[in-house]
Amino acid sequence: MAPAVRPPRGFPYRVLLIEFVNADEFPGQVDATYPFIKGLLNFRGVANRWLRYAVPTDHFLRHGRDEVALGPEEFEALSRAAAGLRANVVFSTHPLFARQLRLLRERLPGLRAATWSPSDALALEVLHALDPGERRDMSHCEEVLAYPEIALDYRWEPGHEAGGRGDRNNVFLVTTEDCGYGKPVRSNPCYAGLSLPGRTQAFGCAFCGRLQAARPVPERTVRGWIARQLRDMRRALGPDRLPRGVIVENIRRVSRLEFILATMRRIGMSRTALLVGARLDHLLRVRPALEKTLRRLRGTGQSIHCITVGIENLSEPELLRFNKGFGQLTTLRGVNLLKELELVHAGRFLYSGYRPLAVILLTPWTRPEDLQLNLRLIQHLELENEVGNLFMSRLRLHGDRAITALAAKDGLLEGERSGLDPALRLSRRKLIEPETAWRCADPRMEPVNRLAVRLERGGALAGDPFYESVQSRLEGMDRRQLVSILLGIVEGAEEAGGVRGAEELFEKALAGWKERQAAASRPRGGPRWRLGTELLSAAAYLERALPLVEKGDKPVISLEGLGPADLAGVDRRELERRGLAAAVKRGGDGLTLWAARDRERLERMLRIAPRLGREGAPGEAARREAGRLHGYPACCVRAWERRGWAVAGLSGWAVLEWRLSAGEIPAEMNPNLVPGLSFLPCSPGCREALKVYGRWLEALRVPASGERVFLFSLERMEELASCVALRAGGREISYDPGTVEGAGSLGAFLRRGDRIVSQPAVVEVRSGARLVRRWVADVAVWDRRGGMDRETWGELAKAALRRKDPAWRRLAAAAKRRTRRMVLDRRAVEDGVRASPAGAQPLARSSALYERCRRLLMPGRGARPEFSGFAVSSIEIEAGSNAVVVGLNRLGAAGAAGERLLIELRRDPGGEAPCYRRMRGLAVCHRAATPLDSPGRRQAMDSFLAFMDSKLRMRRAMVSTRWRKPLKPRKGLSTAG
Repeated sequence: MAPAVRPPRGFPYRVLLIEFVNADEFPGQVDATYPFIKGLLNFRGVANRWLRYAVPTDHFLRHGRDEVALGPEEFEALSRAAAGLRANVVFSTHPLFARQLRLLRERLPGLRAATWSPSDALALEVLHALDPGERRDMSHCEEVLAYPEIALDYRWEPGHEAGGRGDRNNVFLVTTEDCGYGKPVRSNPCYAGLSLPGRTQAFGCAFCGRLQAARPVPERTVRGWIARQLRDMRRALGPDRLPRGVIVENIRRVSRLEFILATMRRIGMSRTALLVGARLDHLLRVRPALEKTLRRLRGTGQSIHCITVGIENLSEPELLRFNKGFGQLTTLRGVNLLKELELVHAGRFLYSGYRPLAVILLTPWTRPEDLQLNLRLIQHLELENEVGNLFMSRLRLHGDRAITALAAKDGLLEGERSGLDPALRLSRRKLIEPETAWRCADPRMEPVNRLAVRLERGGALAGDPFYESVQSRLEGMDRRQLVSILLGIVEGAEEAGGVRGAEELFEKALAGWKERQAAASRPRGGPRWRLGTELLSAAAYLERALPLVEKGDKPVISLEGLGPADLAGVDRRELERRGLAAAVKRGGDGLTLWAARDRERLERMLRIAPRLGREGAPGEAARREAGRLHGYPACCVRAWERRGWAVAGLSGWAVLEWRLSAGEIPAEMNPNLVPGLSFLPCSPGCREALKVYGRWLEALRVPASGERVFLFSLERMEELASCVALRAGGREISYDPGTVEGAGSLGAFLRRGDRIVSQPAVVEVRSGARLVRRWVADVAVWDRRGGMDRETWGELAKAALRRKDPAWRRLAAAAKRRTRRMVLDRRAVEDGVRASPAGAQPLARSSALYERCRRLLMPGRGARPEFSGFAVSSIEIEAGSNAVVVGLNRLGAAGAAGERLLIELRRDPGGEAPCYRRMRGLAVCHRAATPLDSPGRRQAMDSFLAFMDSKLRMRRAMVSTRWRKPLKPRKGLSTAG
């Protein structure tokens, strides 16, 4: 470290730096400038300290003010630190509660304080005094980096226990580059004719708080600056205080990431993770280089963690208003890429465990159809547990943003009116500047807005009667179920025609969800197998299809999803009398009936069926033989070998993916006509496939219906309806309702309308201007003359096929386990329930586990057990959760209590818990304040588990920080204590 320069005689400043970080969000809003300022103060010989406090993200909301209010003990500790330093200047990252600040000034006369900003008058005064006249202004980090003699200082001190959390010890690497997007707002049609105030940012994202120049800032970061930050970090911090991760705000150059990783390996920081943010368009652009880098990381132990990605919205009008520079298609491609990278480069690329995806679902301009589109696509892409603050994702309007000026022009700003719902003051949740209140342009969205924020669990709205009422009705629901509830609320608001009350919308959505759940749990009755638009019972379908087997056109067929009632109508003895072999096997959603021309073919098909979805040579060989047994043309079988998901019983998504591949397709080759027997031809022009389809349709007495447009369900292949188009042009198809064929809901909705309107991912049936029904990513249009929005539907098909394919599902399950193990943010807060593992069962106060733990750990007489320097101080049932909480205090030299460690025990039969350690049948969780971030704590936990293992006679699944497969309990012993 460079020697400090003695300050001039009478130098007036002694500086206290106060940092407030998020206690329960990742990466914690750590400050990027304090290491530079502290290094500069050290260099000039100025006495200084840097204190870190961790407060909840809803701190401001709880206290009803836009200032950080410290607790009495915390404030006293801060006062002692300031007095001990004899500080006369205090900088804080967020404003300190005015009353506490006045009290601090009374205790330290002459104290001056300000919220840190390079442009603040006090900050400029101090920096100018530190900087000799011949040097430039050092108010920005890059100016400090220009002088190699100034060593950066990363040594912060915890201001309280939560502030010492190691998993929030992350450091930003300053690279002096922004997101690189600089499209002028004035070129956006949404802002046509809008006069922007002088200070308003006119380039880049319309809501972004980062001011940019008239042109994007040129690249100025040199590799030496990055290496210097890492070296100074390594020198300033001991091995036990190295940061958990270093943060790079954007992936624009993969070569930079490689340099950072190589430097970290060289200086002994390999165990520090590289945390990155990403714009989706940049991520797609650098994909080839990023994948090469990830392959090179194999065996190094290093990994890239993607911790923040702004997908913002999935509605094109909303994205255009945001001026993001990309649309819905880029978002879909980027999300698919994130999932594929985590699956293919397992352990080297992680993202899902951080809930990194940022969305803005509610804005002043949001329509019901926009929110419905977003929620359905979030469900389709399975993002419910990957989006942070999903239900509180409202646009925050600040005074110097272009989008705020647009809202003012449209008359949507509300100011600080007294009637504003306090739950909508969301700036107070995020430790950020106050926001300007707004109202919805569509009044139907106002109650939706009020309800959405109250679906987010946590302490932010504790004491709000409406919040308490809503949450009491939703107890036990997970995030996926809550998204379904919100979707029902949106649909109810749109169908109402007028404005409905929030309570009425909520009750109707909850009742609808319960009804759907009950219907899904009931066995599906009635005819479910389809030939054309005709629905048949299993026996009738089999009777129509068996001639194909008898004549040899299709030597093997299968009928899937059967129940006992379906099989009761099938006479297998009749099959044998006709010279056919049959077998019933369990799998998937029920029983499968197989029938073949002879027993040998049947047995070969049964042997290879489990391998059809596999990758590599075994899967290709199985598909090759299965294609021959099914009677497909040889050219189509060769194509099937390479597409393992395209099994004989086609899913709607497989049909759609093939349909989008090329233009006009012969009517006979429509896979929707006979989904149970169809296959995907190698190409739309395959003559052999056309011959096979023609023979099958003739034998099954199904007309090709070449003049018809089909509406088909992507989730339930028995749902199909068709109509004759009167006029087709652009995105609209006009039709005569009298020509509609098809039973079920699709046919019923088509008969009530006269137009089909297709948008990206959306299909609507309308009657004139009135909406009859809208589907998002679950119903598609088949018109043999051409498809609409091929690229968007192709990305949605990719996501669906990945979710349905067995090989991808296996990879995804393994990736989820690995991510849970490796992710830095060990979430002790899940869905707003503190330290609540998924599926955990509450413990009653009278439970055997609680009583036994109490007797073991806090005996009435005798010494309490100690665990590597920690002694048991308490054991209790936590209020509101009924979990057993064991408190441990570290023993000092004189036996005084010091560091505290809390351990939470719950029954967890499901085996899914956000915790560090696990015993068979018990989740051992740690609250947000006490992670296992030091060797001492890990040793104490190991000692505690060993003791509990022996005393409760349970085997541990964990003996170190590595996860292992849980061991089976010893025979005859209870795992619940």
